[in-house]
Amino acid sequence: MCGFPLGAVSSEQKALEARLSVEAGADEVERVIHIGAALANEWDAVEADVRAVRRAIPDAVLKVTTLTCFLTDEQKREATAAVVRAGAEFVKTSTGFGTGGATLDDVRRFRGTEVCFMNDLSAR
Repeated sequence: MCGFPLGAVSSEQKALEARLSVEAGADEVERVIHIGAALANEWDAVEADVRAVRRAIPDAVLKVTTLTCFLTDEQKREATAAVVRAGAEFVKTSTGFGTGGATLDDVRRFRGTEVCFMNDLSAR
């Protein structure tokens, strides 16, 4: 897990953590979006932050937790889209840290969102 609990460390630090994890044998890495950027609706920054880790571990599975418990419904949609555009294979709701974790509505929203899909690893 890189950037736990709020993704507030630098993109470079998360990328380094991810790369070192893969070098130590991990075949998948989970990371948290930068919640500050998401709350400020800075979606290009959220995407760039996720993409930095994606580039550091091009052959490993990347899972990104969006911390839905802190976001509005619109921010949840934007966060999901930014994470998918950045190349993550999985978009997750919450770590359980914060205001109670994901809700059933959050899970339903992810399941019904057209941008929430598993990216094809072979495309990289």
